[in-house]
Amino acid sequence: MMEMMDMKYAPHIRVAHWNTSKYVVVSSGFFLVPAVYSYTAGLTYYTILSVLTAVISANYWKNAVCSWERIVDRIFARMSFIIYFSNGMYYIRTPTSVISSFITFIAFTYFYYLSNKYEKTDTWWKYHMAFHLLSCYTQCIVLNSIE
Repeated sequence: MMEMMDMKYAPHIRVAHWNTSKYVVVSSGFFLVPAVYSYTAGLTYYTILSVLTAVISANYWKNAVCSWERIVDRIFARMSFIIYFSNGMYYIRTPTSVISSFITFIAFTYFYYLSNKYEKTDTWWKYHMAFHLLSCYTQCIVLNSIE
């Protein structure tokens, strides 16, 4: 669990090679889906939040080393999570949205865990891409509940 909180600065340590991290760069673009959704709904704050999440995430994964980009990505991802999670707790009220977001939350938490657990294998990036996809789906549920 502590590995997931790791914020060390050691640019000589490579977290992932480009042959796998390139897929996570692409999945960072998934965060543009809630950005577009929030933009069309007139929720500018969430548009900015989601665009920054996508850009910061992709910026880190393009060269996945323990650098300042990783620290910024981890801090901003947690901040984005807290904002969306707290807004979800406040705005999500319909039974279908509550059940869907709860199941998705459990799944994306598990995929995040798996992507860190198997970080040294060839499958970690698949779990992390699934984590990104489910995060974006949950964000869209939150945005739908807000508007």
